[in-house]
Amino acid sequence: MSISFDRRRRTAGTPARRSAAVAAVCGLLLNTGCSLTSGPASDSEDASGLSAALGKVSSEPETRIVGYTDSARLRELTKEAPERFADFRPFPDPELATELSGSAASKYRIDPDQIEERLWIQSTDSPLSAGYWRGVFDSESITKKLKAEGRPEREQDGVAVWGGHEDSQNDYTVSDQEFTHVHPVGTRVFHPADGKALADKAEYRQLVACLGDVYSVSIEPRQGGSDPRQGGKGLSHLAIGQLARSVDDTSGVVCAVARSRESALKASETVKAVLKGQPQYAGSEVTVLEGDEGEGRPPVVKVVVPDNPGDKKVGKIARRGPLLTALLKL
Repeated sequence: MSISFDRRRRTAGTPARRSAAVAAVCGLLLNTGCSLTSGPASDSEDASGLSAALGKVSSEPETRIVGYTDSARLRELTKEAPERFADFRPFPDPELATELSGSAASKYRIDPDQIEERLWIQSTDSPLSAGYWRGVFDSESITKKLKAEGRPEREQDGVAVWGGHEDSQNDYTVSDQEFTHVHPVGTRVFHPADGKALADKAEYRQLVACLGDVYSVSIEPRQGGSDPRQGGKGLSHLAIGQLARSVDDTSGVVCAVARSRESALKASETVKAVLKGQPQYAGSEVTVLEGDEGEGRPPVVKVVVPDNPGDKKVGKIARRGPLLTALLKL
């Protein structure tokens, strides 16, 4: 069965973004099976908000968890249906991310409503934590505050960076459209060289094509070890996102990059077995996007879980349950 996923239209007031289309998708409902070859990942001229954001993040090292939120879209959804979206927290939402982001916004008087997109970066094997905001900022005022704090200025990758001082070991950059904060000082996270961004990596291009126009997503690289209890042997990257065609038509989406075709097929069968007979996963769809080894595109397993009419809140797919438990073991 072939399905074409048409690009969703943004609601009025949201900045228009061209999302990557996933064409000729072969659907796997819970009791059926087939695989497909996905089209090539979108290029920079037809990029979703997520793709453009990943273009701001360095691909080195490869152990970084990425959280992305279309804040403008989430505000619109929350305004229209506060009972469903007001309590939603973009993931990952560690206390550190909330603390650093809230502190920076307060200190430099940044209105949260001026932030259109957010990225949160965290390393799995170092103290690295960083935030990237795209929106509208009073760069002149913020720069004056950074200077007044006595922060040393340096140039890094062609961008002016305001470094840490005795009370704050964070680096900051600011322009009229972007604001970043990075810990610890001197860590290179944003503004990568050409070809060195996460958006340039095949795994992330496949994830962007799989996820579609998500308003929030977390992407985590998996460490392929020999201990099957730790997972990561069959799947190299796991992304958990949220989709909303409207406030009443919402769903969660999981995209898992497989290390091989065999791993993808095994994962899809495992997921179908887990979903079967689970009321909270009613109406779910499992899809295998078969990659192209010659072009360096890995296969991806896609799971879409619609929110049921009885679900009062969105985001159930991000809460630990049988589905995530099974995927984390693969």
